[in-house]
Amino acid sequence: MAKVKDKTHVSCPFCGSERFRVRFPERRASDHKVTTFCCTSREFGRHGPIVKCSQCGFLFDNPMWTQDFLITQYRTVEDPDYLVHEKARIATFTRALNFLKTYVSGGRLLEIGCYVGTFLALAREAGFKVQGFELSAWAARRAQSELKLPVIIGDSLEEVPHEDFNVIVMMDVIEHIRDPIRLIKACWSRQKPGDFLFISTYDVESWICKCLGTNYPFFTNMHVCHFSRKTLKRFLEKCGYQWVKDQPHRRTLTVKYLGEYLGLQKGYLKGLCAKLLLLPLFSKKSVQVSMGLMDVCAKKI
Repeated sequence: MAKVKDKTHVSCPFCGSERFRVRFPERRASDHKVTTFCCTSREFGRHGPIVKCSQCGFLFDNPMWTQDFLITQYRTVEDPDYLVHEKARIATFTRALNFLKTYVSGGRLLEIGCYVGTFLALAREAGFKVQGFELSAWAARRAQSELKLPVIIGDSLEEVPHEDFNVIVMMDVIEHIRDPIRLIKACWSRQKPGDFLFISTYDVESWICKCLGTNYPFFTNMHVCHFSRKTLKRFLEKCGYQWVKDQPHRRTLTVKYLGEYLGLQKGYLKGLCAKLLLLPLFSKKSVQVSMGLMDVCAKKI
């Protein structure tokens, strides 16, 4: 269980300002067990105070988990539930890969936060020479043993050789990082001008985020930095990348997964909908949802 000492007050990760105001107050904080930091965590809409920088407008958690605490959580994560919906994840990652392939069709590809290797395996099949990096020993070892993928298990990108990667991929990673500028610069140092950086995250200026506010499902205890298209573009440009294009990121989810999600929410109507979705007639079907997610392709200048 997390303690007060596991969080610390921080300045703005983009501009360094210490002036901010609370944009989304703390909501239904959990006891922060290690399952909080699993990809399949069900703690949707549970988060600490999210503040908005008064100088640049960037949104981030404050106080924020310490670096040591985050590394410990992600290093020890085990998430067998992630494998249950593998077919749906393959459909999701295939769409993202097709978007990436419109700009680069092959070469060396590094995926930061590759988890169990689903996207990395698809990229290998598409002709890329792949390399993965992952904190979770459980996830990385599965990628190594089951999919025979080259994955480095480590706490820092300094453990990844300074080689030239034609494309670097971060799927649902950057929102977990305390210092996004340091991460993006580490990518920059491993690429040549004209190489591509591909990022998938959520857009806090999306209509659904604006409608749901503090209840937005991607505001969770494991996400500490929250981007809009505008602020992500600023981060990329500050680190030497040019924004090329973005598209809505659509996830394929099983109806069973949606039913389980609604079953965790309060309210009679939500509970009734959950029971209907979990009926065998519906539960094996799948749907595509966006929920304010975006894929972004950028190029090193």
